[in-house]
Amino acid sequence: MAESLFTTIAELAERGNPKPNERSVQSCHLHFNGPGASGFGVKRTAMLLPESVMLLVAPPCCGRHGTVTGAKTGFEQRMFYLQLAERDLVTGAYLKRIPDAARRIMATCSPKAILLCMTCVDAMLGTDLKRISKEIQAAAGVPVVACYMDPISREGKQAPMVSVQRSIMDALEARERDNKRVNFLGNFVPLQPDSEIFAALRAQGIDQFGQISACGTFEEYQKMAGARLNIVINPQAHASAVDLEQRLQIPYVDFFDAYSPDRVAEQYEKLGAALGCSFALEKEKAEAEQALRDFAQRHKGMKIAIGEAITGNPLELAQTLLEAGLEVSFVLRNIVTPADFQIIQRLVQKWPELRVYSGVHPSMKNAELPKADVAIGLDAGYFLKDAVSVNYSMEIHSLGYRKLPSLLALVEQRLEKPLGHKEQMHGSYLTV
Repeated sequence: MAESLFTTIAELAERGNPKPNERSVQSCHLHFNGPGASGFGVKRTAMLLPESVMLLVAPPCCGRHGTVTGAKTGFEQRMFYLQLAERDLVTGAYLKRIPDAARRIMATCSPKAILLCMTCVDAMLGTDLKRISKEIQAAAGVPVVACYMDPISREGKQAPMVSVQRSIMDALEARERDNKRVNFLGNFVPLQPDSEIFAALRAQGIDQFGQISACGTFEEYQKMAGARLNIVINPQAHASAVDLEQRLQIPYVDFFDAYSPDRVAEQYEKLGAALGCSFALEKEKAEAEQALRDFAQRHKGMKIAIGEAITGNPLELAQTLLEAGLEVSFVLRNIVTPADFQIIQRLVQKWPELRVYSGVHPSMKNAELPKADVAIGLDAGYFLKDAVSVNYSMEIHSLGYRKLPSLLALVEQRLEKPLGHKEQMHGSYLTV
């Protein structure tokens, strides 16, 4: 097997602050989509909008993933498809077919909102989907939200997962402010209830928490419009928070996922500044630090590979583990961001030769990668058949100081009772 192309931390540091959508491994124009990248795609994320239906306007091939994933995750009854033929696209006949399809949907069921979704073909057509959405909304009497499943734009300013998180919040309507309510933006499943942030906020008189992934009804979702603050935990949701600040006057604060207890402390300082309070979480921070020390002591010499299919930043996790004395074989990271550069500057001081691979680079096919005992993330596990695979994916989301102990406990569990990579893939809503 040929060795895959990689970039070292020293090389990334030498490049300086990354440009928008800069690849870790350059000259990567073709993408290898290995069957290890689990998580949420556009359709599954869009269907987080409760009591909604989606009309996917696309050629037949584009609907396959939604059909299979929908059957696995339970939203297949909320998916409708308007299949486009070449003649529709060339003549523009599809423009009339979209409102007709929406009328048929409303005659079939009674959704509280309609998601109108188009795919990559619209990059060439330039459909005014917002105009069509307004036309359908006026006729249907329910919110109609435009969204796009266009992976060809995933390295642009409006990548699909950025765009869809903006779209699913577009149906919120202004409400009276509730000072006891905050929202979390960017998590695709409800946050783990043992995350200490809930108790910390309750101590400040905030006891209502909006998470679109936890909303069972459209009315419950609408309550998010009355929040006093949006807490952004995923950079992909930042644009959505900006929209909500402009449209509904809800301020926001970035509280990005972090593994390092010191970095979590920085997030709490920003949250406290936004709320006008401080948090006494020294005990929780000490417990996270102790969990890391104990883990590092038990597993001296263990080599760990870190994939990108995890919650949080793989480079930040690498830094956390390396500073605790553990060994990191390599990291998977396709796009490097300005936030990554701060981590890279820390890493280059002690670990300049740490390798960073792009999981989508064509050279990853039949890759020969550095050996590791544990692979965190299904994408890393896919490339390392002999490693213990640990699927710490978007299906498990702890926040704050509990995040690191939660991961370490799962690694211990898999070391004691390994699960095969294939078995984990089949349980992760993958469509291959």
